[in-house]
Amino acid sequence: METLETLCEAVSIPVVANGGCRSPDDMVAAIKAGAHAVAASTMFLYDNVTPDACKAHLENAGIPVRIEA
Repeated sequence: METLETLCEAVSIPVVANGGCRSPDDMVAAIKAGAHAVAASTMFLYDNVTPDACKAHLENAGIPVRIEA
């Protein structure tokens, strides 16, 4: 997360954190470190985590997400 934070402070373009996401908590941490967005895939394949659960977790952490019905 330190590297991500340093990168986000150094550039003036949006940063997407991609790689190493093991749980919705990692998504929250990446956004709080300065990322504008997060990408995740492996945790959806190997863990019992859904995109909707991640969106709810982010929303509960106060991070705006688009939740569609």
